Amino acid sequence: MHDGRALAVAFSGDGTLLATAGDDGVVRVWDPRTGRAVHALTGHTAGVLSVAFSRRRNLLASTGYDGTIRIWNPVTGQQVAGTNTGSAARVRPLPGLHSDTSSVDDLLGNETDVETLAMLVAAYDSRPPTAIALLGQWGSGKSSFMDQMQRRVDRLASLSANNPGRTAFAANIRQIRFNAWHFSDDHLWTGLVDHLFQSLTDVSGQTTYGTDPAGARAEREDLTARVASLEEDQRRLQANLSRAAASRPMGYAASAASPAEIPRLLYLTGRMVLRDTWRGRRAVLAVAAALGSVFPII
Repeated sequence: MHDGRALAVAFSGDGTLLATAGDDGVVRVWDPRTGRAVHALTGHTAGVLSVAFSRRRNLLASTGYDGTIRIWNPVTGQQVAGTNTGSAARVRPLPGLHSDTSSVDDLLGNETDVETLAMLVAAYDSRPPTAIALLGQWGSGKSSFMDQMQRRVDRLASLSANNPGRTAFAANIRQIRFNAWHFSDDHLWTGLVDHLFQSLTDVSGQTTYGTDPAGARAEREDLTARVASLEEDQRRLQANLSRAAASRPMGYAASAASPAEIPRLLYLTGRMVLRDTWRGRRAVLAVAAALGSVFPII
């Protein structure tokens, strides 16, 4: 209980938490189902005037006579932001055992960042290819961030589908999660491609071409067999051409053995003689003149 009066109360949106503000400068968070105090949030230097939960109960705001506004994480009991406090509050985390399973609930105060990146991904104005890197130490909440972002992108797409042509976001967005840790190095790329196609052909709640994974695999196997058959035909034709080229007579002497080649050879020979004569016509005239001077015409 407060050491004095409770000046304000507020329920979270889902009704699972209750916050009270006291003139003792403490904000207390309660479980209304059991009546048990969950956290005592200390930091105000004077009485607290009001408290309010964010829409998703992941943040709690308080303001007091000390002229400050403080933002708390009601689940962990830590202050995450504030005004006129000089520096960020440092609250020693409580020891305990915690699961590292990702959560769609924002327990780290990432709502603004999640909203910003989700809007960037879903916006029509974002032109591919676009790469977004989420960097952080192991256990810093990256998987939870991606879960929350995925849910927000789905929400934006759903709103756009219900309001076609009236929003800035795409209505049909495919989100595919791929964990490279599940594959060894020599199977990483094949695993990525297979996972990509499986995800594109199996989207729950949407009607798409090839929504039957078994049918898609059968069609892929059929296409693979057809490609192999065509490649075999190509190799066979190439071998036939190579044998035909090896058995064909080469050169003029070999071609002369065929009666059908004789007219063509005579034509080509005469053509070359006439061409060479025309190109060397000056030399031919000079020779003719020289012979005329040596053997004058009587």
